[in-house]
Amino acid sequence: PDGTPIPFESRYNGVQAGYFFGGTSVHNWGKDLAAITAGFPAVTERDVSIRAASEAANLHGNFWRISPSRLSDLKDPEADVNGDRPWLWASDWVLKGENQASYQIYADLAANAWKKFLAANEGKNDVKVAPQLADMMELALGNASFQQFTDHMHKGPCGYTIVHGDFHPANLMVVSLGEDKWDLVLLDWEVVGVGSGPQELGQFLISHTSPASRGTYFKEMVATYVRDFTATVGPETKGPSEADVLHELVYGGLGRWVWLLAYIAGSGAPAVVTQFFHDQVWHFMEEHSVLTAEAYNNIVLRV
Repeated sequence: PDGTPIPFESRYNGVQAGYFFGGTSVHNWGKDLAAITAGFPAVTERDVSIRAASEAANLHGNFWRISPSRLSDLKDPEADVNGDRPWLWASDWVLKGENQASYQIYADLAANAWKKFLAANEGKNDVKVAPQLADMMELALGNASFQQFTDHMHKGPCGYTIVHGDFHPANLMVVSLGEDKWDLVLLDWEVVGVGSGPQELGQFLISHTSPASRGTYFKEMVATYVRDFTATVGPETKGPSEADVLHELVYGGLGRWVWLLAYIAGSGAPAVVTQFFHDQVWHFMEEHSVLTAEAYNNIVLRV
């Protein structure tokens, strides 16, 4: 309550999963990755990514299109007398259609941060901004609205579910199960909430992976998510198709990274860091042909 950090000791023999993604990621610059990951010599970036897709599918499938009444049934000593969970990010927006002003605060934060960055970068060009990315950011931030967001959650084929909220490799841990077996543990549930499942995979890929590396397992990652999501919701439930998941992964992932890139760029991050994430988003746009105003209009801001 007083803001004092609470130390904890991990009970796992494990390594942060982001360290398996190589030295091209800004998260890993200057680190001795071979030494850090030496306890898991057989684990690769592909292994972590496929396992992450499976873990995400199990989480998202278990809570797909969760109703307010089912949310109230979940055991939680911190819930208020009505069973509400005010800490569950975006639950008031998606499940109740309430607190529109709070959504707009976060949308405006990103829009203002991006404007601040562009103004500071003008003339200096410390960060080389691709014109099409600039157009995409302007349109996505300009289109952002509470109605657009909630309509997409309710009417989009991938719907909504309980999401981790900040799903990227550095928030996962590869842990030893002994005898060369390992598992993946999700950490840092600070912004757990209600949102789009496949969007989390998009955030994951843009955050750490290079175009060359993810191209070798991207299709397998999507297929794994669809397979395990379908198994979790059950054969009697018609879930999203693989095409639906792919579309939401791409456009939802970009919607999340519009907010993140604007925030990073406008917060005074070093130019080299902003350039890295700019390039990550730009390469992702190129890979998936998100290069026209028509395509940009499919991007819904995820705050």
